[in-house]
Amino acid sequence: MKRQLRPGLEPLEAKALPSVLAVSLVTNHQTYRAGEVVCMKLTEKNVSEQDVTVGWGPSIDGFSITHRGATVWQSNSGIMPLFIADRTLAPGQSITLLAHWKAAREAGTYEVTSELTPRGPLAKFRIVRR
Repeated sequence: MKRQLRPGLEPLEAKALPSVLAVSLVTNHQTYRAGEVVCMKLTEKNVSEQDVTVGWGPSIDGFSITHRGATVWQSNSGIMPLFIADRTLAPGQSITLLAHWKAAREAGTYEVTSELTPRGPLAKFRIVRR
């Protein structure tokens, strides 16, 4: 059965909404030796022509690292204050979140994700034996 729409309206799911934030998630290297420190950096930049408000705070701004589908580290795995602060970014302004992790001993490919952007982007890196 065909879905009935009011004249002049389009379904929202058919429209691609323009993004007002450019988001990048990177590590400082692509390859690490076991035991080296992995530096992660998430940046959200307002690429629109108006102010944008984003959520920020310890309840939602953690990093996770997975290996073979299992979580091996989380930056905010302990007890955290439960609050989210609104941050307003002017056009062109950005905010950055940093974290560090001492690389595991097991060689292989690892993925970094952020709770602020659970659907992407993600960063990948490899750990090699010493």
